[in-house]
Amino acid sequence: MVLVLVATSRYGAGLTTDSVTYISVARNLRAGTGLIAYDGTPLVAQPPLYPIVLAVVAFIARADPLGAAAFVNAFLFGAIVSLTGLLCARVGLSFAFAALGMLLVLCSRALLEAAVTAWSEPLFILLTLAFLLAQEKFLVTRERKLFFLMCLAAALACLTRYIGVTLILSGALTLLLCLPQAWRVRARLALSFATLATLPPGLFVLRNYFVSGTFLGPRASSAYALSENLQLVLRTILNWYSLDALATRYSILPFVGAAVVLMLAFLVKRNPLQWRNAFALAVGMMLFSVVYAAFLIASATFTAFDPLGDRLLSPVLVPLTLVLVLGLENVYKTLGQIFSNKWAPAFSVCVVALWLSVPAVLGATANTLEYANDGAGGFNRKLWRESAMIRYLEQHPFNADSAVFSNAPDALYILANLRVQASPQKTEYNSDTKINDPARGVTRMLENDGSYLIWFNAVTRSYLYTVDELRTLVKMQPAFQFGDGTLYRISRQE
Repeated sequence: MVLVLVATSRYGAGLTTDSVTYISVARNLRAGTGLIAYDGTPLVAQPPLYPIVLAVVAFIARADPLGAAAFVNAFLFGAIVSLTGLLCARVGLSFAFAALGMLLVLCSRALLEAAVTAWSEPLFILLTLAFLLAQEKFLVTRERKLFFLMCLAAALACLTRYIGVTLILSGALTLLLCLPQAWRVRARLALSFATLATLPPGLFVLRNYFVSGTFLGPRASSAYALSENLQLVLRTILNWYSLDALATRYSILPFVGAAVVLMLAFLVKRNPLQWRNAFALAVGMMLFSVVYAAFLIASATFTAFDPLGDRLLSPVLVPLTLVLVLGLENVYKTLGQIFSNKWAPAFSVCVVALWLSVPAVLGATANTLEYANDGAGGFNRKLWRESAMIRYLEQHPFNADSAVFSNAPDALYILANLRVQASPQKTEYNSDTKINDPARGVTRMLENDGSYLIWFNAVTRSYLYTVDELRTLVKMQPAFQFGDGTLYRISRQE
């Protein structure tokens, strides 16, 4: 928690386009105008739970959601580390290996980046860990309250990120595979769980259709092939554990899968009663990780969104890390049975532990200091906070009848409280698919004689027309030039 507060101490939480959407929705909720984003459109592309949490905390603290975001995510980060400790205990890790697992999670670059930015991932990860704990306890005790807690955690996860449906899928599979009851009973429980967990997000998706005509917002085809997405996922996960050199070798995947299967088999064979809890939890974590990654890869192959990387894969970081540490401890115990000299296995495991932990600790320290010095990222960096153009725009507001466009309307809203239109778009977001009427955006710029274009040099969005492309369509006269961008006056070409 302290790590996140230090990292966000300069300007607050990091800000991206998604962050601006969440904060603007939270502000509108506080103002009583509903789930509306900064551009006036209803919230459809993202679920509502994270903005609702920001709005509630901001209301209680009598603060702006922008300021509340850093404290909310700091709390969520601390809760994630705490639940990681509970998972370590439930999976049967000894103190030393549990400490290693918690250290790797605490110092994870991917988790730290998600926590210092106003993103919904920390809330989603916390709900995922709560679900995994409830699922493991239900498999052992089969208490009804734990079953409903599973349903609640999965439903809330779906209301945080749509990909929370993977919790429902993996949870149903775990119930089918791990419950020691007849298949008919298992199938009935799995179906009941899926139905109850799907109901709340299903209602929200229906609401989306009524307000926008789409269930999940407009979606375009992806610009990434299946092989590219597989490579991105493999490279990202291996990078978490300082194994970047293996990222180009798909041949290791079967060996990784075989190692996991052998480890689980070893747990069961060694002492079925002692390891029953650990086995159920390990299976739940692995099934979630596999289902989540497979679903994400398939979605990224058919649907356009941000390239796969640390942010989108961060929900599987804790489960994969704990399975890795669990495997490492069992290797240590197995080597201890094979070798009479106890120092050999201890030395081997210590080398691996240092390999994993030292880069993580050094990286977390460096990243935290960088965030504290330059800002937590995105629009909340020194580059944006000290922008000469934003300072000028705050001091010289536009006339009420001026039509203003920008390649960064999100930045202008969150930093200068300016509501402007997005500059013309030529393709769908992060896709090669051309929009239906690309000329429409250019026409909008010419509907008003007093149109302006605010262009930031630091913003690169391939789906927008560039300045050079716009110059071939409209007359652009620089009104003011700054080190970080230019303010253009727009008119028809003669």
